[in-house]
Amino acid sequence: MRNATDTSSIDLESLEYPDAVVFDLDYTLWPCWCDTHLSPPIKRGTSDLQVEDRSGYVLSLYRDVPEILKHLREKNVKILAASRTATPDVAKSILKTIKIDGEPVLNYFDALEWGQGTKINHFKKLNKKTKVDFNKMIFFDDERRNKDVERSLGVMFNLVDESYGVNWSEFKRAIKGYNERLKSGL
Repeated sequence: MRNATDTSSIDLESLEYPDAVVFDLDYTLWPCWCDTHLSPPIKRGTSDLQVEDRSGYVLSLYRDVPEILKHLREKNVKILAASRTATPDVAKSILKTIKIDGEPVLNYFDALEWGQGTKINHFKKLNKKTKVDFNKMIFFDDERRNKDVERSLGVMFNLVDESYGVNWSEFKRAIKGYNERLKSGL
């Protein structure tokens, strides 16, 4: 994990955004593995930002995720997902049921790739669907092994701490890093 440096001085308005931001789902957008922690059916929890499974397990997005998704949409950045979940139907149910300002989170995504297989294959499919070049993507994931998308494809990889998922600090650091990468010509 990156050390927790102060990102309050990073002015997002002065920075260029990638064409797409790609998120893993489990332990990146929410704090569990949806294929092992949840038992369908999935229903709305006590608020739009929660779901509850058959056993009463309640799941929410990590705290900063709704605002980050809204921010990306405002910036016209494509929002994509690449997840190795063994239960895409459960993941889709979560994304359909949790709502941000009354709208299903699923609607925020321009494309999703999920299921078993490598993240490299997920990214190749996302590239084909969206026509976004790999070097114009930032990827947030909690598993270090998935850095192979950076080495193999040129996607900018950002390791997320599973205890807090994607947050504003990590997001700002990633956008700043993307701009530094652009300046260096990589």
